[in-house]
Formats: sequence, C-alpha cells, structure tokens
Amino acid sequence: MFSLFELEFLCGDEEKLRKFLEDYGVIKVASKCDCGGNFGELCKDGSSTYKRCLKCRAKVYGRSGSILENCRLSFKQWLYLTYFWAHDCAGVRSVHMLGCDTKTVAEWSQRFRVCVMNWEAAHSDNVPFGGKDLEVEADECEIGRKRKGLHGHDTAVKGDFRGIFERGTGRVFIDRYDKLKKDEDDRRVGPPTTADVRPLLEKLAPETILYTDGARAYESLAKELGFRWSSVDHSSGEFVRKQRLWGKLRVVSTQGIDGLWGLLKTFLRQRGGVLTDHLEANVKEFQWRKNLPDDADPFIALLCCIRDGFSQ
Repeated sequence: MFSLFELEFLCGDEEKLRKFLEDYGVIKVASKCDCGGNFGELCKDGSSTYKRCLKCRAKVYGRSGSILENCRLSFKQWLYLTYFWAHDCAGVRSVHMLGCDTKTVAEWSQRFRVCVMNWEAAHSDNVPFGGKDLEVEADECEIGRKRKGLHGHDTAVKGDFRGIFERGTGRVFIDRYDKLKKDEDDRRVGPPTTADVRPLLEKLAPETILYTDGARAYESLAKELGFRWSSVDHSSGEFVRKQRLWGKLRVVSTQGIDGLWGLLKTFLRQRGGVLTDHLEANVKEFQWRKNLPDDADPFIALLCCIRDGFSQ
C-alpha cells in the first residue's frame, strides 16, 4: 500500500516524480520528434519541464496530450490531490494542505470520476457475473425520490438504475437506464419491462442462480437465457425465504442488492447533493470503490484508471 510517507519522499525528487508519472502513463513524451530528430536533456521553463528536439529545436512538454495538459497544478500538488481522492478524502484536506481552491478540487474530482467511469465501461464485460451454482441478486433503484410509497404519482427522480450483486465475492454492477413510456418521452412508473432488464441479465454467465423480487420481467428472461431463478414477493410482505433448491438449502432474498442501494444513497448524500449531469459518474465511482479488492491500493488503481480511461 502506497503511504503518505512514500509519496512525500517521491515528491521530494522531481526527476523521480516525473519518472513515476511516466511509468504509470499519466504523462508521455515521444521518443522522437515529428521531424525524425531525437530529444535532448530535460529542461525547465518556469514551473514546466520540456525536452527540445536536437534537429528542429521544437519544445515538447510532458503534459501535452495527457490529463495534465493546461493544468496549473504542480506535479506534486496533482499527485497529492489524486492520492486524497483515491482514499475518498479529497475535499477540505486538499484545500488546506495543498492550497487549492474548492472549484479546482471539484473539477478534478469530476475528471477522476469520468476516468473511472470510462475504465469501468471498458472492463465490465471482461469477466461475467455469476456462473454455475453461483448466486446473484438483481434489482432496480430510483435515485432522487422524495420518499417511498409514491407509486402512480409524479416524483422527483434524478435517474433510474439497475444493478447486480454477486454473493460471495461482493462484486457489483450498476447501470443507468431510461424508464420511459412506450413511444413517449415521459417517465414511466411501475415495474421494469423485459427491455429494461435484458442488458443487465446478459452480463450473467449461464447456469447462474438468480434471485429477484416479484417483477415478471425477470421470470421470462431467466427462462429464455437459461438461468436458475427464484424470487421473493415484496408486495405480500415476503423478504426472505429458506428453501431447498437445486440440491441445497438456499436463502432466497434480495437483501444484498437492497443493502447496496442504501449504501449508494448514503454515498451520494455525503457529497452534499449531486448534479443530475454528474449522477452517473458518481454512481460509477461508488461501483469502482466497491469492486476494489481488499488488498488493492486505491491510489495505484486510480492511476491505472487515468492511464486507460482518460480521453481528450
């Protein structure tokens, strides 16, 4: 685990700091200039560093084409901000310790979320959820409702999300979808349709044991896609049921995914409110943090997300 002591030691040597950022792909310097000439030694221009082409004398800055292009923060300030965000303490601490203003911290936090969201989108299909005899829960959630129990009435909903919770590993997947009326732009209330949940269930491996609530869309899709399916009927007050299924006594419930929705809403409230345009990126940040292995270093993981998920 990368510690603050190691980070301070790294930031004390500018050459080591730059090499660290190059190793993790945050900044890149081409080996040759466009004219075909080689670059000379590293030079300084105020607070910026560059290399000059020995043939055409053009300057090439390491920040060009990277996430740090046009960034006024020093490498040290940016790396500390990245470290604090990775450990979910980027706000006030960054303002006081680094001398950054709150707007800068908010803008960089959103840029990190976008990198994480792009990384999650690129890697979510690599490893399917579930598998033979593995239990998975699926459900949907409305973010931004005033209160529960408003079915059939207009509600202040910021977004509809569908999710998967894999028992045993704790892996989660959360995706936003448009819950719209057929051939209309108005939001629909009530249970999901097969079109709403099909993209979610297509992420499951064959012969997965799927637990859901009583929504009929899951039953028809489970049979079509070849899953072992069981459900609990929340409308009748059934939330947990022990039953012998497929040769084993199993606990049929959706309490894992329901608990996940509670954690997600708490996570969003702790940010003091989230703009609707930034809602999906914040949800993907939550998913990324939940899916990090216990022995993973969030700081190094974030640098990898920036390397792979940054797009100009």
